[in-house]
Amino acid sequence: MPSNMDSERRLQIAPLERAKQELGGKLPSIIESTTFTLDGLAKTEKGLLVPVYLANGLGFNEAGRYFIDHEIKPRMEDAGSLVFDPFEQCGEFIQSEVFDSQQIVESQVEKWKHFNQTVIGIVDYELLIPRSKIMFAIMEGYPTDEGVAAEAAYMATHFGPVIGVRTDFRLAENPATGTNPAVSYFMTKESFGGGYFEGPGSYDKAFELLKELCDKEINRHNSTTQTDRLT
Repeated sequence: MPSNMDSERRLQIAPLERAKQELGGKLPSIIESTTFTLDGLAKTEKGLLVPVYLANGLGFNEAGRYFIDHEIKPRMEDAGSLVFDPFEQCGEFIQSEVFDSQQIVESQVEKWKHFNQTVIGIVDYELLIPRSKIMFAIMEGYPTDEGVAAEAAYMATHFGPVIGVRTDFRLAENPATGTNPAVSYFMTKESFGGGYFEGPGSYDKAFELLKELCDKEINRHNSTTQTDRLT
């Protein structure tokens, strides 16, 4: 019998044909090229992988992008994840003309409005996050990126657990936390099923939990499949 969260997930997932139309005739490549099981796992050449959304504010610059591509995503994949990277997937829809400083300002603003309101909204919040089983949230920076904060709350209250990680030693409003507790709450509250790791060695601990949660999703799928075969 489906859980309330399973029902909520179905309600929030954008119909693919509508999303494709609103995005100009194509879907994010990771959605278009991946076959999913009925319970939302990804069928790949490596076997079943668990869709995990990578919430972060690091993709706006080359140094952050390098860290994501060479450190974070490989370790997520090793843990059993199919990584949903919002910068990569939204980037497939960005028009190069938005960076043309010679165009009329109003024209440039309109292009960015389309990207902000249509592309980000549909790709991240109607396609990727609702299809994610877990969110891996990088909480570096001060204050924490507001996009990451919003995504963490959205994920935890509608779709699944959030794993937050932060090694930045700057504190929030009190010495007990480096992240605003209004954000970390969605990771630390036991009923949400996630985790929050702060300080030296935090990434190792976060990836350990990610592996554990991915394994649970795979085991749940295998158990359900086995039950179906017996009934």
